[in-house]
Amino acid sequence: MRRVALAALAVVVLMLSACGTGAGTGSTWMLTAAIPGDPVSLDWGLNTDALTIDIGQNIFEPLFSPDRHWRPRPMLAAGSTGYTLSKDRTVYTIPIRRDVTFSNGKHLTADDVVASLKRWFAVSGQAAPIAKALKGITATGTYTVQVRFDSPRRSFIPNLASLVQPCIILPAEIAKAAGKRPLTDAQVVGTGPYRLKDFVHGQYVDLTRFTGYRSRTENWGGAAGRKVARIPDLRFRVVTDSTVRMNGLSTGQWQYAEALDNDSYDLVANNTELTALSESSSLIEYLLINSGAGPFRDVRARRALNLVIDKEAAARATLGPPKLWRPLTAQIAFPDNKPMYSTAGMNVFRDHDPAQARKLFAAAGITGGKPVRILTTHTYPAFYQLAVVVQSELESIGIPAKLDVYDFPTMISKLSSDPGSWDLSMTAFAGEIMDPTQVLFLTPTWPGGFKSKAIDAAIEQYQAAGSDTAAKKAVDRIQGLVWTEVPDIGIGKKVSLAGITHQVKNYQNFIGQGFWNAYLTAN
Repeated sequence: MRRVALAALAVVVLMLSACGTGAGTGSTWMLTAAIPGDPVSLDWGLNTDALTIDIGQNIFEPLFSPDRHWRPRPMLAAGSTGYTLSKDRTVYTIPIRRDVTFSNGKHLTADDVVASLKRWFAVSGQAAPIAKALKGITATGTYTVQVRFDSPRRSFIPNLASLVQPCIILPAEIAKAAGKRPLTDAQVVGTGPYRLKDFVHGQYVDLTRFTGYRSRTENWGGAAGRKVARIPDLRFRVVTDSTVRMNGLSTGQWQYAEALDNDSYDLVANNTELTALSESSSLIEYLLINSGAGPFRDVRARRALNLVIDKEAAARATLGPPKLWRPLTAQIAFPDNKPMYSTAGMNVFRDHDPAQARKLFAAAGITGGKPVRILTTHTYPAFYQLAVVVQSELESIGIPAKLDVYDFPTMISKLSSDPGSWDLSMTAFAGEIMDPTQVLFLTPTWPGGFKSKAIDAAIEQYQAAGSDTAAKKAVDRIQGLVWTEVPDIGIGKKVSLAGITHQVKNYQNFIGQGFWNAYLTAN
């Protein structure tokens, strides 16, 4: 999910170089990353925007984080596993590390974790699937927290480790004061390797090394384990035009550029001073459906929509060169994610039958007249291109469609705050989920109002699973129901293309811009 907007900013942006002096691991350089939009909020525990995730992960830490193989590992939780589980699998006891301080100087204790967990259960879509089973959260010691459920919750630890709306640990007073509201800039206080220095909204976010940071020592990779802030300062510069981001990367104005056009892959790869990066997890591009209001409340209309869309054509128009997204798949997880990948419903995904789609639309009472409203943005070019493809496919069978185009923050706001204003939109979800509750469009807080007793029952089957075999059976059931009830429509693998200069060494290309352990050289 990345942005493009006003080329008029190019002149200003090109005047702003973010280099210092010096080189090597003891460098006094500032690393500048060109990002495609304003993150608006740095509240990683609440905001699902990719920009918030990219920047926030440098500032905050959860109790658990995924390693390079997407296994949950303890971060602020102590020990090698980070928890113990009662025999009936309903009570989690989590020891807390004793060597951790927040960037405001406060020492981390169990009280901070309890307050942060309570806020997480109130605001996070990741917490929603297990919130109803929660019996209590208590500090049973200065450095021990106990979380009790009334039934087994297999997804609890993976939920805590999610990169989308994780349980970021805040000072207790901040967690309580923020409540369900987004953190203010003054409340952005974490335990991560960097701290917030300055946030000029719409222009840049500056982070500086947190000298009081205490790292784990394990080499787990991913978002877990050892983290060292070898680069003293990071600047995330808002550069809304993708061409300007590419040009600035090529000229060395910044050392990292995010959300480059996928068609620029060869341009980056063939530059001897640059490295093309595609996030190792990648994403799945989705067409969002408003099934809570409007014409797509009827499942027949959603099935018709799936039939009218030529997934191959949509992928070619939106996902860049085929080598980035083939083989085409839009299941809830990628094939290499064996515990979560299922082929159930694959035949439905592959279906493309406009004539049958017209019949199903007619059966649902949609034969023309009022246009289908497609909410989209130019901030992410692929999203706009997908909107154009869907508009064309609908109009080809006599269904009028209208594009409503906004900047990305406005689009996101309208999805939630004005659900009656749109019928379709688009986004991308991670294909390397750790459990099915991390499929955001299946959570009750996701925009679109989708509800399914059958899918809820299948997720409950997963939560209660006492073995990997039982869990996989539940995953197969969930995947099959996704293509039966069509809450949203997956298009295919969306690679988020970025570029980095050879000045940046030891950068781990995992999710977004976690710049810990990387360093800068003179060339």
